[in-house]
Amino acid sequence: MSAPAGVPGYLASVLHRSGDTPVGTCFQLSPGVLATAWHVLGDQDLGNPGDEVRFTPLTGGPAAVAVVERVDPPNDLAVLRTSSPLPASVTAVASTGQVASGTDVVVAGYAAGAGHEGARAYRYLTVGGQWGGPAERWDDGAKVGRLSTKDLLLGMSGAPVRRRSDDAVVGVVTARYNSPDGWLRDSVWTGRTEDLAALAPGRCPGSRRTCAPTGSSATPWPSRGGR
Repeated sequence: MSAPAGVPGYLASVLHRSGDTPVGTCFQLSPGVLATAWHVLGDQDLGNPGDEVRFTPLTGGPAAVAVVERVDPPNDLAVLRTSSPLPASVTAVASTGQVASGTDVVVAGYAAGAGHEGARAYRYLTVGGQWGGPAERWDDGAKVGRLSTKDLLLGMSGAPVRRRSDDAVVGVVTARYNSPDGWLRDSVWTGRTEDLAALAPGRCPGSRRTCAPTGSSATPWPSRGGR
């Protein structure tokens, strides 16, 4: 299958542990280092360091294996390592906390069917939206980002939220908010790049200047094969 035009080479779908059905999206921070939402792995009981996860490049090609390296369940983030790197890596990672409200953003990744008759799944789907701003959950104090879009579908969890103006990653999709009473309609929650930088120190392009890690208790990044 040929690569769809315009599909970034740093995107991949995370596959179900028992087959080739995608269950989420991941992206490459630097060669061989992938990031996704932790729940995409945890929902399959693959959310612990050392677990093996299969993925498929969205540009096409065979499935490959990545190993879970570090996880941050409270912030719903995970970092994996693979010996089969994707053809490209993200170009920059910018601070979630410094994105101006109303900034145009874009999300792309695998998208499952919408759950109604005639709905289709999409190997690759792009949606636009506007950045809302930061938030902090009352119950556990977790800090998150928020964007507004009516088009995000299941399966896009783990996809990078990119600023349209420069393609910098400003968040990681973690949840879509479905309110029965219409409050916060069309909201999407994101993990913060500050927490991602703490989980993968030195692996987020451009983050040393614009996305200072906040997780001082993070364990050192494993040294393996000179990466």
